[in-house]
Amino acid sequence: MKKQVNLLYFSPTGTTEKIVKAVGGKISDSVKEYNITLPKSRENSISFSKDDLVIVGVPVYSGRIPALIENYFKNISGNDTLAVLTAVYGHREYDDALLELK
Repeated sequence: MKKQVNLLYFSPTGTTEKIVKAVGGKISDSVKEYNITLPKSRENSISFSKDDLVIVGVPVYSGRIPALIENYFKNISGNDTLAVLTAVYGHREYDDALLELK
């Protein structure tokens, strides 16, 4: 069965969005996007199924995911959903960011 590819990203400067789209574009020509950068886009919960593949991308600040969106990830659920976690950072280690996304 072919998976629905979903892109879920927080990208204040646009860099994380570019990276997630590049990864998703290598997997499928048809993707569904969830840009959670603006507060209004984080008002509803999101649910994925076992037929989905989700590519998640966030920038890293001081080795952590942005505190601004940390609690929002509790509103995202999956049911045996496959996920690719992406941490975008510059000039520093990503430290615990991938663990926090997991």
